[in-house]
Amino acid sequence: MSQPRLALALVTAALAAAPALAHADSPIRDAYTALRDGGCDASTVGTPIAARVLRNVPYAQRGKVFKSAELAYLYERDGGWYTASDPAADVADADRACVRALDAQEKALRKRVKLKPAIEAVVTRDHESVVALFQLDPGSYKKVTQEQKTKAGVRSYGVYFMTGKVVAFTIGCELPEVEAKAKAPDWSKLTCHVLASN
Repeated sequence: MSQPRLALALVTAALAAAPALAHADSPIRDAYTALRDGGCDASTVGTPIAARVLRNVPYAQRGKVFKSAELAYLYERDGGWYTASDPAADVADADRACVRALDAQEKALRKRVKLKPAIEAVVTRDHESVVALFQLDPGSYKKVTQEQKTKAGVRSYGVYFMTGKVVAFTIGCELPEVEAKAKAPDWSKLTCHVLASN
């Protein structure tokens, strides 16, 4: 089994087992805590989306009111622990080193992976896609391609993590075009899927 497929299988198994685990209904918060408590080796984080999401967890835990609506939307769906209450919330001292390491990794990955802002915002709103991205190793792909198109009233967004000409990992999302064009889209109508190569 290839590394991305094995990683996706592990994510799927973890999500399926969620009710049996104490904090499994908060995989984003728990992924950050595990990374921080394990020494915060940010070099294992494989995408700028994952690095950004993890980097902002300590702020979210302290009630940060995010300017980026996609982060607030995502954290609100991660088990109910996030409540926006303080625009000036800062991280606890115990989190500073890990936040800095994740920030450096995010910047390094953004030099390699140039995501279109609209596509990144859409993917970031999908909880399952973000959790799957935590399992994507930075060495398992060489380039990223992306597309956005509209057909038959549906706006489609695709991100393809590729090794050579082979797609190793794909995230595809769809939103009704009327919502994609709306000033305040109904993001509950966003559907995404994650696929890994065999």
